[in-house]
Amino acid sequence: MNKENNINMKYINSSLKSVDNYYSLEEVTCFDRLLGIFLNSINNSYCDLFYMINNFYRCYKVDDSKNEYDFEREMHILRNFFCIESEKINFSDEDVLTEFIVKNINKYGSVFVPINLKEIYYSTYYKEQDWPHLFLINGYDKEKELFYVIDATQIYSDILTEQNFCITFEILERAYKSYFHQTILNKEKEYIFVVTTVENELTEIEIFHETFKYLFNQSSISSREFEIVYKILTNRDFTLLANLKNITKKKKLFFTIFFEKLRVYELISNKELLYLSRTVETILEEWTIFINRCIKNILKNETKLVNYDFFVPEEKKIFDFFSKQASRYKERLFEIISSNSNRYNEVFECIQNSGKIITITEDNSRKFRFSFIGDKIYNSWFNDDSPKVRINQDLNYLIVKINVIHKEKDSKFVAGLYCFIDDNLYYFGLDSNYFINLDLMGKNPEIFRKRLETSEVYLKITRQEDSCKFSYSVDGITYFYATSLDIRSCHFSCGIGCKTYSKPTPLCIDFEDLLIG
Repeated sequence: MNKENNINMKYINSSLKSVDNYYSLEEVTCFDRLLGIFLNSINNSYCDLFYMINNFYRCYKVDDSKNEYDFEREMHILRNFFCIESEKINFSDEDVLTEFIVKNINKYGSVFVPINLKEIYYSTYYKEQDWPHLFLINGYDKEKELFYVIDATQIYSDILTEQNFCITFEILERAYKSYFHQTILNKEKEYIFVVTTVENELTEIEIFHETFKYLFNQSSISSREFEIVYKILTNRDFTLLANLKNITKKKKLFFTIFFEKLRVYELISNKELLYLSRTVETILEEWTIFINRCIKNILKNETKLVNYDFFVPEEKKIFDFFSKQASRYKERLFEIISSNSNRYNEVFECIQNSGKIITITEDNSRKFRFSFIGDKIYNSWFNDDSPKVRINQDLNYLIVKINVIHKEKDSKFVAGLYCFIDDNLYYFGLDSNYFINLDLMGKNPEIFRKRLETSEVYLKITRQEDSCKFSYSVDGITYFYATSLDIRSCHFSCGIGCKTYSKPTPLCIDFEDLLIG
């Protein structure tokens, strides 16, 4: 999602790539597939987890489930399970749509735009039928008036594969307007959908742990088949027949991914897995028979024959089974998370911390607080005693947010990222005068310097084959290039740190949202 300062005539977000899954549109909708691709760019375990959770919501009604408007369910899932904030940004006709989209791509790296395939010339629905669809727009070319999109519609194949494609500003705008005025008949105000913030990148098992606790801590869970039937009969909306027909396929995918996670984490035996798989087969067979009979009665207008008392006993049994195992599973998952956390802590090594300057926040292992009581200074031009957290693993990039919590008027400090290139110590950080500064100890005090007028800043080191690149951001989204250093044939190590100089004063700085890639 982050990108360098290249807000000009052309931009492509290269971090978004197609996902190698072969799920059909009956299992995962085009809207969900593109959200999966985006999530995969954050963490390659997120895609299947999102499909699993979202299909559960699509198939089962629980205490807090509602989905009256586009993306309502997805926003709930992203926030509550992935700690990812997203937003629907309304568009006004007072703005120019293409400029509105470009502005938000520049801000967020990519945008999701709903369209009507009836207006897309390479679609099988072109000029034939209104059909809702979603584009993930990951770039633009103003000179050629093109948007770069990730889409599968342009490829005729039995296996869906999203690829990079381009579409003109004019066609995109026409298809976008048609979605709101023709496809959903002005049910919603015009909008685009964006992911705004990744609060704290969770591991796969942390998300699965929270998901498991949620799924089996509901006062009631009911299957959605009757809800769909009721909507069809009440609104005479026969387009929902496809939703009714496909719900068993979505259930199957939910259970398939769910069981695979249980197997990977060694939560179930082979015997239990066989029992559960056979039980799900029975559930799906029973519902398929009921749904086919239901569709037949609806099409024949024999709605009185719909059996609203129908239920599958095995479905209740399978949820009862997991409810009974919940405490054992949650305990095992917590053990795995704790074990992973211990290994995670081995990655971070506090050095030169004899004064106990550095503390790790209890509820967030990616947040470090540096608290100086003002008893001494921790740096001079030719000597370094600054407390640091060293990263003990190979990395491609390191990102951290610096937040100055408290400083005195005459405090002198630099807080940020440090790196050793051979025996040379470089500090890239926010200083006491709110400058971004890169210095080389004992040799060069200002390799790079830029005033920002802010007490919060994001800093990034990107390690490449023969160089390391330094960049900064005020919002954690748009990154500005500072400079690069040659690291060919050099020993390289890095981490976070804070040096104080000139005069000892009380100082408190948080290092947050630490991200290693």
